Order: sequence, then structure tokens, then C-alpha cells
Amino acid sequence: MECLEHWPNLGHLKCFIAMFVGSGPSKWSDCIKISKLLISLSINLDSDFQNHLLMITEILVGEYQAHGKEEHELEKNLYRVLVTILALSEEESLPGRIITALMALGQPTSADINDLHRKHLESVVKSIEDLDSTNSERSEPILFLYGLLFHCGFHIPAFSALQDAVETVMTLGCAEAKIKILCGVSAAMLKWPETIHTSLEGRVAMLRAFLDTNIVPGLVWKAGFSAESIRAMCATVVAAAARGAPEESFIIVPDIVDHLIVLLDDNLVVIRKYAIASLMASGPLLYDQLRLMAFGFMARLDDPSAEIRYTAAKALTTLKLKAGLEIGQADAWKRVVKEIFSKILIHLDDPDENLRAELVEQFGGSFPTNTLKGYGDKYESCRTVAASVITEMLEKLPENEFYLAYVIPTIARRIGQKELVEESEELRLQLLEQLTGIVMKYSGRNPVDGCLSFLG
Repeated sequence: MECLEHWPNLGHLKCFIAMFVGSGPSKWSDCIKISKLLISLSINLDSDFQNHLLMITEILVGEYQAHGKEEHELEKNLYRVLVTILALSEEESLPGRIITALMALGQPTSADINDLHRKHLESVVKSIEDLDSTNSERSEPILFLYGLLFHCGFHIPAFSALQDAVETVMTLGCAEAKIKILCGVSAAMLKWPETIHTSLEGRVAMLRAFLDTNIVPGLVWKAGFSAESIRAMCATVVAAAARGAPEESFIIVPDIVDHLIVLLDDNLVVIRKYAIASLMASGPLLYDQLRLMAFGFMARLDDPSAEIRYTAAKALTTLKLKAGLEIGQADAWKRVVKEIFSKILIHLDDPDENLRAELVEQFGGSFPTNTLKGYGDKYESCRTVAASVITEMLEKLPENEFYLAYVIPTIARRIGQKELVEESEELRLQLLEQLTGIVMKYSGRNPVDGCLSFLG
């Protein structure tokens, strides 16, 4: 053991494993001492060394199961060795074995591996040395922290330690190291619902503190290729948070929406993509913010990237206005909505067939329902506005059939369906004129032919 401690190499490790296996029942008495030695050996990037280190750790886990369920120090030491190998390993075969060993280590006191992480991960994070140096992305401290984030994720007891570690790298690390750590943070965000279990208020406070400290500053535009890459990764983290923690993001994104709207015009496609994904997760916004976001989404309908165009079409259906508009803002928002519909109708003649289909899928399916809600309002003035919106839309409808299958049933129900029929004779006449206009404009089309029997 002393030889391995002073000259830690693969040959000495193999010899030690052979002697330990052959030592018989007496080997249990040295398990704690050996586990402490393995901690110092576990910071190693050689795959063969990691494989043999895992081999003896698996043997110790077996001994722990057989003899030492009350040895909490041994459990902590073995956890640290296994998680360190897991974080630093690049060999595909090792993670599966490590997960199996961790599950065995936690039985029967821990329900799952996350229980072990909650008990011991904080001490492992705090053991990482030299994070305050200008490390490259291949340095051991950066790979160690990245691996912990990627494989273990965030846990409440270790959250502050992980946040401080990430902050250290984001403040002092080189650009490549920051990008590596942000990749790990993105993976950890996707695991958020599996690893963070507390009240919504608590989760919001934790996520807000992390984003404000480590991510939002990176969203601000700075010159240079490295700054652009970091900005892209920060946008990725916010989008990952929106996906992994939708309830928390619904509350948090409105507070950082100004930073995200600016990214809609970024040069990098990936930044625009994740900016849209993040904004789609936002809760209700003030009028000024929502107007900027709406125009930003509309501009992306003409984006050079097809993926961005399709995502922007979806995003336009997620706009949510905060209640309590000031005087004049209600009319201003109506004008914005009309402009959105005008933009959509223009793009129904877009040469990109997939974009046209996306617009119809996103807006066509909800259009009859929303219009019927307006028609069914108890106030005639509201029903009149709904009818005027349809009239304006029909006037701008380009020469295609996409909307007909949605618009015709909407109008027809309001004229002839007993439980929905319009009481106002003037409005019924307007609806009939709309339906007749469609027939005149689109005669010979399948949706139109289907409603001719009703008019007859």
C-alpha cells in the first residue's frame, strides 16, 4: 500500500489489487484506510488506470455490503472515488459499471442514486482544486467539474457549492473552459425536475440566483469569436432551463427578456434559435416588452434558416400580455395583433411549403375556436369586432386553400347552428356576405363545395 501511495502507477495498482483479492477475510479491516488512498488516486485521466481503480472500488463496495452498513465514512469515501472516476472517465464502458456500483453502495438506506448525491456531492465539489487558475478545457479541474454537472446535475445541498464553482470558472477561466462548463450546466438544467425537489418559490429563487450570477452577464454582446461562443452557450443554458424547468422559467424569463430579445438579431443561427426557445417559455409580459418580442418573431419569419422560420411561426402563438394595460395600450396592442395576422397571411404564399404548413398548423387549428369565443360573447360589440377581424383577414387571404377548412365552419356555425346562431340580423348578414365571398373567390375548391349544400 505504501508503494502505491508514493508511486501511483498502473503496475503498482495491478499488484495491489492481486494482493488485496488474495488476502482473504482479513481484508475488511483495512477497507477504510484503502478507500482514503483511492481518493488520492482517483484524479487520473488514464483509462486503464481508471478501469483498474474501478475494479478495486467495486470489490470494496462488495465488502461494504457484506460487513459495513454502519461505516458512513467508508460510504462517503467510496462514493467520492466512484463519482470522481465517473466525472473524469471518457471510456463508454465505465459509466454503466459505476452506476451499478453506486446503486449497490446506496442500498438499502438510499432510495436511488440521487439520494447519495444529496448526501455526498457537496463535499466532492468542494474538493476540486485549482479552479481559480486559468485552466484550459482539458485540465483536470475543468473536466472534473464538467463531469459532476453532466452526470450528477444540481442538488439542493450541493447547489451553492456548484454555483460558486461555476462562478469561479466564469470569472477566471479561459474561454474554452467557460464553454466546457456551460455545456455541463446545460445538461444539468435538463435534469432539474429529477434532482431539485422543493417548493416552486424555492426552485425559482435558486434558478434565478444561478442565472443572474453566471449566465445573464454572458448574454450581453461583446466583440470577438470567443465572446460569441460564450454567448451561444449562455443562450443554450437558458433554453435548457426553459425545457427542464418550465414552471420556474415562466416566472424568471420575463425578468431577463430584454437580454433575450436582442439575441433574435444575432449573427449566429444557434443563438437566434435558443433565444426564441427561451422566449417561448416566458410568462405574461408588459406591452412594451411584448411588442418588441412580437416584431422580433415576425422578423424571423424571413430568416435565412428554415428551422428559425418554423420556430418563429410557433413562437407567435405563445405571446402572452400581462393584464392591466395603460390608457391607449389596448388599441396599440390590437394594431400589433393585426400586423401579426397581416404578416402571417403574406407568408401563406411563401415559397417554403413547410413554412406555409407550419403557419396553418399553428394558427389555423386555433382560429375557429378563438373566433367562436368572440362570436359567443354576450356583448354585441365584441361579436362585431370578431366579425370585422374575419372580414379583414378574408380580404387579405391569398390565393390558396389553407385557411378555408377552418374559416368556413366558423362562419357557417354562426349562421345556421341553433345553439350558436347570431341574434343580430346585421351580423348574420355580414357573416353571410363573408361566406358568399369565399364561395365566389374559391369556387371549385373542396372546402367550398362542402358548404354549398348549406347555402342552398
